[in-house]
Amino acid sequence: MVSPEDLRERLRPAVEDYADTVRKKAEEQEVEHREEWVCPTEEGGTELTEIAAPSRGVKHLIDPDDITHFEDCAEWLEDVEDEVHLTHTNTKSTYERWLRNFSSKTFNYVGDYDFDEEAYRAAFADKAEPHFEEALTLDILIPLPGLVDNSEPVTFTPQSPEYPDEQYLCTVISDFSIDEITVSEMAAMQNKSMEGLFGEPTKLGWEGRLRFTVEINDRSRDLHVPTDLVEQAGETSVEIVRKVVDGLRLSEPQEDNIWFGPIFILRDNWITYRTGSEGVERAYRHPDCDIEYRNLQRFSLDEIGARSFANQFWEEKADLLTSDTFERPIRRYNRTYLPGHTEDHILNCHIALESLLMKGSKGGTSFRMPIGAAILLKDRVSDPMDVYYFFDVLREARNKIVHEDKTIEDINAANLDELPDYLLQETDAGDRISKFQFVKHAREYLALLIKEYHRIEQEEGLNIHEANQELVEEDEIMEAVFND
Repeated sequence: MVSPEDLRERLRPAVEDYADTVRKKAEEQEVEHREEWVCPTEEGGTELTEIAAPSRGVKHLIDPDDITHFEDCAEWLEDVEDEVHLTHTNTKSTYERWLRNFSSKTFNYVGDYDFDEEAYRAAFADKAEPHFEEALTLDILIPLPGLVDNSEPVTFTPQSPEYPDEQYLCTVISDFSIDEITVSEMAAMQNKSMEGLFGEPTKLGWEGRLRFTVEINDRSRDLHVPTDLVEQAGETSVEIVRKVVDGLRLSEPQEDNIWFGPIFILRDNWITYRTGSEGVERAYRHPDCDIEYRNLQRFSLDEIGARSFANQFWEEKADLLTSDTFERPIRRYNRTYLPGHTEDHILNCHIALESLLMKGSKGGTSFRMPIGAAILLKDRVSDPMDVYYFFDVLREARNKIVHEDKTIEDINAANLDELPDYLLQETDAGDRISKFQFVKHAREYLALLIKEYHRIEQEEGLNIHEANQELVEEDEIMEAVFND
């Protein structure tokens, strides 16, 4: 069996000869190819720098048909008993083409048309060795645009490290890390931004990020196609970051600006070797990601919030993020974070409430939802009556929006005066529901309800249907009290 060490040693003389041939051509024609890249600085920032990228100029120096340096190595690969999956067809001609292209890429590691042993080994580790491994290892970086740089770092363990489908197996092999974006990471994203995928990361408010490492394996074939594995890793990472962002939103529901940006798939390359900037294999821009600078109010994860999320929510409750039971209310809950009219957010809050409190209730009506919410949250809030009045206003606001085509400014619900002062604002038109605060607090209560139903499921063994059946008798007592 051919090992990567076997190939590296057998290929070295051909690469040296090839470098000597190309260097002589470059000296004759006085060719030097340079490009602009964002690189870290000694002062801890980034700057746009012009650096040598000699591999880009090889095609202008030499005709590939004149290159014979790799024939012997290609013939050896073709004749070995075990195929080396550097190419699709494993023929001498395809092996020769791959070896020539790889050797050209080593020039970028050197910075000139020369051979350098250390640069050669680094290039081989980055470009050739992954073809010999059972899985492709990739670092995933995802900006969390609302998170500011003074937030507390958080490390937590993935609850479900494996993400399989019919063809691929993606395994998270590290802890999740939420932290400030480093200089090396920022340089990598700025290099991608120059390709026009998005704007300048610092102007987009990208200060915090989620990071983890995955191994991705194609289980349907022995031959791994790195580009396919990278694409699948990006798609799977969307599923992962959704769960993390959902967890942050449920753990810290008072914050409005918790989003995720494009998926950056990182792997070392010549830029890493030469400048210390991380290499981006691909940037995966998912439709759900946020690339708008909408974070006028930023989100800071302080020490208490970080501990609450990592130790109290993620370790104890994160399985509700993968539960079919809570999929619908969480989906509606998340829609309240999207840009849109307050009326839409109120409707989504009410639908989320219905999907919880109305499930399995006997002859239940929307009039009972505020009572059920007050009962469920009586041990989680200081005054359950505030919960009752709040959801009663939500119910009436929803009805007037749906049945009377009212705008939020036109609604004057019966129990509006019972709400705390911080939920109201004085205007020329009288008391109106404060757009931002009302939806924000609806989110807080919904997050508490979801977590309370999950607690009942875990500690009392009751699903939502059964829990609502248990509420019926207490519901009737509370209703009598409220109507007294």
